[in-house]
Amino acid sequence: MNKNEVIKHYFYGEGRITDIRDQKIYVYFPVFGQRIFKSDERAESYLSSFNREVILDEATQPPYKTICEALNAARGVNYKRVFKSWWVISDFAFWFPKLVKIKNGKQYPATNNFMNILSDDCNVIEEIAVNEQSEEPINMSNEPTYRLVFTWDTNNTKTYIFHGVYTIDPEKSTKRCTVHRRVSTRVKLIGSPANSLEILN
Repeated sequence: MNKNEVIKHYFYGEGRITDIRDQKIYVYFPVFGQRIFKSDERAESYLSSFNREVILDEATQPPYKTICEALNAARGVNYKRVFKSWWVISDFAFWFPKLVKIKNGKQYPATNNFMNILSDDCNVIEEIAVNEQSEEPINMSNEPTYRLVFTWDTNNTKTYIFHGVYTIDPEKSTKRCTVHRRVSTRVKLIGSPANSLEILN
């Protein structure tokens, strides 16, 4: 660590190391002011972890065997076992939707509540509520801005594939059918654990 290093802290924001002396690390955060950390290997490792950056790219991203493996790699966490397919992280979420099953040419929901249909070009996901008939506009107040989408490849690799970053199309979405449109196939995740992101072109 050196005095010119910038620390991206998931809670304090971005700060700059102003001094390292007397076994202490002094970091100035514009919003919260100066914070002091004990200077030892553990503290340095802790502070350095906030600079962790991971890029997810549909074109080059390796497949993941489990949701747990995908979350650990993307967020920098160490989950041992997970069951949820929906993880909200501040203004974005990790989503592992179960896609519709096709039998004898007919579509069947993979869950009891939703039919998730991925377009052939992977640019659109329709999330249809099986037991909802209302065509009223969707309530966007509780929705994260972005969804990082991984789907289960049932035909080939039997793994989770990263497709990109999606947002809800409010003009096309209703309570019965939420339309998600892909805005990017690449994203940078920042921090350990990752609590912020940057959309890449």
